[in-house]
Amino acid sequence: MRPVISAIRNPAQVSQKGLKTRLCTIGSRPATPHHAQIFLDDTLILGAGAEHTRQLALGTTELMDELGLVYHTGKKSVLTPVESLDFLGFELHVPTKRFYLSTKQKERLREKTSAILAECTRRKGRVQKLHFAKVVGYLSSCCLALRHGRYNLLDFYRCLHKEDGWKPSQTVRLSATVLRLLHTYWCSPPSET
Repeated sequence: MRPVISAIRNPAQVSQKGLKTRLCTIGSRPATPHHAQIFLDDTLILGAGAEHTRQLALGTTELMDELGLVYHTGKKSVLTPVESLDFLGFELHVPTKRFYLSTKQKERLREKTSAILAECTRRKGRVQKLHFAKVVGYLSSCCLALRHGRYNLLDFYRCLHKEDGWKPSQTVRLSATVLRLLHTYWCSPPSET
């Protein structure tokens, strides 16, 4: 039996902790492990097989109805169990248990790193701290799908915290290591995890 997944889009006015606790008890038996993961307004349901996942998705929608929550069954919701799915911008492939960057994410990653490199060139090695922090935040969100992603961000965090204070106009000098990583690792990410 292969694991499969379903996803439901729901508005953010949900008490995430309470819903997660209730979702994890739906059909819970030691022989049928499952997992429900909630991110703000997105829910991911992992089951032991197609029928089990279908039952979990049905139980989840029934619970949401019972709690008076609105969920969307439009094009972004996948109520029929599948083996791969676009979830939170990642391509999730369940049989291999791997996340991949979508084409759109790869393009955004190149755009953001190229913009920082261009700003660094214009400002002679310095970039606006707020702009750099936003880019580091985006790079951090991509780490789930990139081999050694978190490790390759350590020097970025060091650059951000090197100088005291925080003013929107403040600039930060990018180290040679950060510049090298921007060129070699982040502009064209390696094979994904």
